[in-house]
Amino acid sequence: MRNGWTFVAAALGSLATSPVLACGACIEDRVAAVYDYQVEQQAGRDGLRIAYLGVLGRGAESQAATAAVAAALRGMPAALAGTVRTSASPAAASFAWRGDESSLRNAIESVNGRLMASGLKVELLRTWDARRGLH
Repeated sequence: MRNGWTFVAAALGSLATSPVLACGACIEDRVAAVYDYQVEQQAGRDGLRIAYLGVLGRGAESQAATAAVAAALRGMPAALAGTVRTSASPAAASFAWRGDESSLRNAIESVNGRLMASGLKVELLRTWDARRGLH
């Protein structure tokens, strides 16, 4: 039986040292891909909120899609200049904004209108603010 326990201990030890990779499918992976500590600190100081978005559609994980989403977000008055972040894999984006949930919904609709021709779409995953954190 001693050899059996040695095998189990060795197997568990190898699992503990194996790298853990994010699959990109869960919301947390997408948020982490575009998280920026400096943007969060600025948002907290200035009373802003941060929106975390998933990017959907054919080719969403391409560099062209990332560029299209970034351009659509940067062209949006609600997004604070310099706070747009994008990721190709997993396909995600974020930006800081000032306003309420209604202004955010309107901004997302506007971005989706700009992206329609490319076959892409963004969806709200989470929001962050200094008072309530990530929700």
